[in-house]
Formats: sequence, structure tokens, C-alpha cells
Amino acid sequence: ANQRAESAWLTRLAAEGLGKIRDKESVDALLGVVSNSGTMDPALTQGIIASLIEIGDAGVVRRHATSDNVHARYAALIALDQMEGGELASDRVIPELVSSDAKLRRAAAWIAGHHADWGSALAENFEARLNGTKSGNAGRDELGRQLGRFARTEAVQRLLAKGSQL
Repeated sequence: ANQRAESAWLTRLAAEGLGKIRDKESVDALLGVVSNSGTMDPALTQGIIASLIEIGDAGVVRRHATSDNVHARYAALIALDQMEGGELASDRVIPELVSSDAKLRRAAAWIAGHHADWGSALAENFEARLNGTKSGNAGRDELGRQLGRFARTEAVQRLLAKGSQL
């Protein structure tokens, strides 16, 4: 366990160094570390995300935002949201609100939560989910939490005022 912690610490230091020198050639490798480490050290994940933001190569990071690997998507979406010129689109984040991965769901909700301009897209997603197939109690509970979280947006307020059934 101590060796693993030391390895994560050294990896985080290396990632931070790559971020400081803005080494664009390292973006794929950094996201590879995230992809291959699964449920890794949260400090390492945050260090890599911070490095990706510093490097600022949105084009390469954007490719990972659609990765089959949930950990790479998580890191890429957060980095894109925070980097200048990341231009993260709502249609890339909103579908993650129903991800089977709880960490990715929370990240998507956090990202969407500070994009007031996504209100209409969120309302459309919620309406489709409300009118869609049965998602079971857990899915309905999650949808209810998300509706509550985004109820301050005008578009979601209009949806709720329509009288859609929860």
C-alpha cells in the first residue's frame, strides 16, 4: 500500500511538471494513466486534470470525452469545462447525467450546474426521461434529485409547470 501511494505521488508530480511546461505531447499519456488506473487516488486524478487544464490542448482532450473508458471521460469532461477554449457542449455532458458510473454522473451534474445557458437542453433531457420508459425507483429518484438541482433554471421551471409527472 505504501509503494502504491508513493507511485501515485510520483506520477502526480510528473503530471504536474508536464502541465507546467505545457507539454502537448503528453495529453494522451496523461489520459491513459487515468484510463488504466480505474479507481485511483483522487489526488492523482485531480493532479492530472489540473495538468490537462494547464496544457490546454482542447482538441486532444475532446477526443477522450467520448472514450469508452469512464475514467477518461470523467477527466476529459472536467478538464474541458475548466480550460480556456474547452468549448464543452451540452450534448456531450447531459447524457452523462444517466451514466451507470456515480462519479461521472456527479461530475456531469456539477458541470451542468454552472452552465445556465444549458437550461433548455436540460429541460428537453428531463422531459424525455420523464416521458420515456420506466427507469425503476433508483432512476426516478435520481431524476427527481436532478430536477430539484436544476429547478432554478427557467426552462426546467417551465417543464415542471407543465405538470409532468415525477
